[in-house]
Amino acid sequence: MERSVSKDVWGIGVTGISSAKKRKVKILDLEGKKPTYDNIKTGTYILYYPLYLVINGSEDRKEVLSFLEFAHSNEGREILRQVGTVPYLDALHLVMKQINQKQRARDLGLIKRF
Repeated sequence: MERSVSKDVWGIGVTGISSAKKRKVKILDLEGKKPTYDNIKTGTYILYYPLYLVINGSEDRKEVLSFLEFAHSNEGREILRQVGTVPYLDALHLVMKQINQKQRARDLGLIKRF
């Protein structure tokens, strides 16, 4: 998606900040707030979404569960922060803000209700 937007002068899309930073695209300020790590972590930047790690419940899950444990470890969370992603355990309060933020984004016409 970011590649398509970077090639289209009128292109616009919603994607993750860490992914968008890899492309030559402009990440928009919204309501006067820049999409900085801290603004996303606190929910000040209105447009954010959770990234979920899910598994399919297969029988051999030991390696997958080890990866999930690593993602929640101090080292794993630090790696996430370094690439601009707010770790789940650092942002539990955002779950409570998300409903209000989505409504504000809808009111601004940034997202549509499906």
